[in-house]
Amino acid sequence: MVQIAASSFEGLFIQALKVEGQVVEKLKQVGFDAKRMEPAYNVDVWRKALQVASLEYYPKLSPSAAEFQLGSRMVEGYFGTIVGKMIQAAIPYLSADTLCLRLPRFFASGIVGEVKKPEVVKVADKHYTVKLFGDQGVPWFTAGAIDSVLRHTKVKPTCTVADVKADNFTIDITWL
Repeated sequence: MVQIAASSFEGLFIQALKVEGQVVEKLKQVGFDAKRMEPAYNVDVWRKALQVASLEYYPKLSPSAAEFQLGSRMVEGYFGTIVGKMIQAAIPYLSADTLCLRLPRFFASGIVGEVKKPEVVKVADKHYTVKLFGDQGVPWFTAGAIDSVLRHTKVKPTCTVADVKADNFTIDITWL
């Protein structure tokens, strides 16, 4: 069974959003207690927690736009976690091309369990696609996270969800 690592929850909810008050209670209702974190959580808890955060922090945005913003913010918060600090230390030494090729490793740091390895394809210069498999994905959140990580390589990325199916999704990545 695939689960989402506590470091992803910590990165978003504790480090980035610094949840408190009613948000903490709403997250408890969907299975995430910010004061007593588990080592990993069911994907359904992750999705419900993202819905809570979307409504609380980005109520005027569409669900996909809110999810994208949460993905971006999670990366910044994740870099405040022990695992995230190790990843962040390496990023300045990577080109955007190298980072795209290493995306499967980055995704693996937030997942507990076995999933089919993402497929990264170089389409052209400064243009990649990444296809993620399984029904556990959150496409726009993932696009926002990739966008944020790429910005740490000093490029101006555009990450869009290109295709969503029941068991996979594809993100189109370009940059200037």
